[in-house]
Amino acid sequence: MYAMADWFSPLGIEASTLGYVAFTSLRNYESIPLKTITSLIFSEVMSDVDLVVSIAHVQGLDPEQSHSSIEMRAALAKESARLFKFGNIELKEYNMLIKGNLGDYNIHSGSGNINKNELFLSILPVHSQHRCHFFLPFIDDDSKSAEIISKMKLLAEDNEPLWNPSP
Repeated sequence: MYAMADWFSPLGIEASTLGYVAFTSLRNYESIPLKTITSLIFSEVMSDVDLVVSIAHVQGLDPEQSHSSIEMRAALAKESARLFKFGNIELKEYNMLIKGNLGDYNIHSGSGNINKNELFLSILPVHSQHRCHFFLPFIDDDSKSAEIISKMKLLAEDNEPLWNPSP
């Protein structure tokens, strides 16, 4: 795995970002073509990558705090859906199930990962989030919560235009 990180940024607050996953030979460190990787090996590696992305934290949180963060995000999503008057969102454990007009979505409350009709959907937040936050006046400075709630709102209203300029 290759992770992009700005460890020496002036503010020192940028988190690392997973750049890519590559398979290389341990004998000569040359790249191995993806089509030659067995499905079992690929599945195991992707499972490990999923754990890194969804469980690991740069904020120094211990596992108990991580579990409570996920529960808090689920509660926040439930209340936000009620306030937004979204009738197309169902919460099951750590997942937000959204029935949109363009598909069915599943957002994980821990990682913010999205599946649409069983396929991974990549909706990325603005890089360098400290420069432009989605403001939630009733929540702490957990940027992942803001990211998840903004994705929930976007997908619950997937038939609405993203930007509607004034005539």
